[in-house]
Amino acid sequence: MKRLFFIGAVLVFTLNVNSQNTVAKFKFEDAEKAYYENKFEDCIQLLTETEALLGQTAPNILHLGILAEHKLLEQNPMHSYALIENLRNHCNTYLQDYDIAGLEEKFREVFEVSNGLKKYPNDILEFNAIKDSIAQVKKEAYDKVVSIIENYLNAIGGKEKLSQVRSIHKIITLKGVSYDTHEKFLFPDKFALFGSRSETGNKKKGQQYVYNGNECYYEIKGEKENLTAMTCKSFQSNINMNSFAELQFFNEGYDLQYYGENEKGQAAILITYPDATKEWRYYNLKTHLLETIIYNGGYYWNYYPIVQTITDLSDYREVEGVILPFVYEHSIFFDNQKARKFVRASKIVFINKNVNVEDFN
Repeated sequence: MKRLFFIGAVLVFTLNVNSQNTVAKFKFEDAEKAYYENKFEDCIQLLTETEALLGQTAPNILHLGILAEHKLLEQNPMHSYALIENLRNHCNTYLQDYDIAGLEEKFREVFEVSNGLKKYPNDILEFNAIKDSIAQVKKEAYDKVVSIIENYLNAIGGKEKLSQVRSIHKIITLKGVSYDTHEKFLFPDKFALFGSRSETGNKKKGQQYVYNGNECYYEIKGEKENLTAMTCKSFQSNINMNSFAELQFFNEGYDLQYYGENEKGQAAILITYPDATKEWRYYNLKTHLLETIIYNGGYYWNYYPIVQTITDLSDYREVEGVILPFVYEHSIFFDNQKARKFVRASKIVFINKNVNVEDFN
């Protein structure tokens, strides 16, 4: 009876070990997948679980862990001192224990990672000093951005006045168009462009383009054609250009980076919007006015992919206590082509007049 019990216990133990080894194999495969999907923290966690199941590490586990930790450090050199220290220790362990035949290529990779760690801080005090210095530089840059944006908003009317602007209606001239073109904006997300001989823009003529926040379309003679998502993004960029987007720049989801002053005396700021759209804005440091916007991507009327659009804003004038640019000069760059340039010059601008929800249906 004792003999049978002993044999049964051995079988259960063996089955349990085999089961753990199988699960560990699956965990390692998941870790490899996470690594190639750039999910490096997930990869490291899965490798830790693999080692726990096996009760030890192995060359392939340690090697992949080193690569994942190195990728994390490359993404953010100031991730943590613990990451730097762990990576150093893991490299040392690998180089000491696995200088064996068949692992030369992986050994070389770990050796190169280890050499690269020489540029990183050697202790926590040095790490914290560098981290504090970087934080101070970031704070100074952020304070500079705040100052530039605040000066701009004050220069064009002030936050209180600008926040009361719900809509803008522009009557503009376009080269080659015999009748007036109307641009209507209902903030934060509606835009319409169409021709009309009526000052209010109620009697539409010819084709029109509409973005109402949900759909984006082109219409002529009552027939609608949906526009691409990239064209809609171009329209949203146009809304941002006209809606005092700076009022929202310090809300959650926005990222602003200061890139210094250029030779024109303009401060360069890179804005990342909540939808991940990126846009460069250049502000004159003397007048505090926005002078240039650079936007990459988009489509020109649905069909022609745009590499980059540069818009210069000028001829600022006062309308209802708000200072607005009356001239927008666009330079649109397509693949392997010279810029296509056109100017939108406003004849009249109305604030909080002539714009209704029906204009965008």
